[in-house]
Amino acid sequence: MNMQLKTLTAALTVPVRAEILATVDSTNNELKRRLTAGESEDHLLLAETQTGGRGRLGRSFYSPAGSGLYFSLALTAVHRYDDAVLLTTMASAAVVRAIEELTPHRPQIKWVNDIYLDDRKIGGILTEAVTAPDGTLNGVIIGIGLNVQKTAFPEELSGIAGWLPLSPVLREQLAARITDYLYAYLETLPQRDFLPFYRSRSLVLGHTVTVLSDPPYTAVAVDIDQNGGLVTERPDGTRHTLSTGEISIRLK
Repeated sequence: MNMQLKTLTAALTVPVRAEILATVDSTNNELKRRLTAGESEDHLLLAETQTGGRGRLGRSFYSPAGSGLYFSLALTAVHRYDDAVLLTTMASAAVVRAIEELTPHRPQIKWVNDIYLDDRKIGGILTEAVTAPDGTLNGVIIGIGLNVQKTAFPEELSGIAGWLPLSPVLREQLAARITDYLYAYLETLPQRDFLPFYRSRSLVLGHTVTVLSDPPYTAVAVDIDQNGGLVTERPDGTRHTLSTGEISIRLK
């Protein structure tokens, strides 16, 4: 069942322009094109499928038709991008909170942008800036992809990816509820109201992780700081806060 714009707009409680496309290379790419062309209002864009869905670090995001929720939100009133990790942290909290509100499931967050359920990745978040030729910020785009139906994943994802059991008729409601939480969190961004919730749903806090730096090292994830950074502690007691990068964790 295809998503319906009327259902989406009825579920939203914030006044944002909304649109649903049948197919697009990437909802993030499309909104970047819109902002670069001069669009100056917030825009919520959903797609039934993506032919070139993207994740962090240039990775692809598998986006088959009918089995996922793929959408991006362009925020034109965000005037700084140096807190991109914080915006991604905020979005992760919004996604998990909305899922818990609309389903019986309780996902977890693998720092900084991956959503897990039952030790499998069910989604991710990609935050990107759109700048003008003079370097000014046109806006920030938060892209969210969630697997919401069982599907045949490519072999390289078969042992990693999972899905959120979600009725197809709830996709619009979930997108709307996530968007509502994003705007609510943005209003209180300086207060970091979402951080306690994010910490409580962390997959990594209290566990040993491998920081995939050069060279990689192991440490215990001990906290999420006020800017969304991951605080790690090495065996010798030294602490380091990651604001970028990637970690791995051995799941049971």
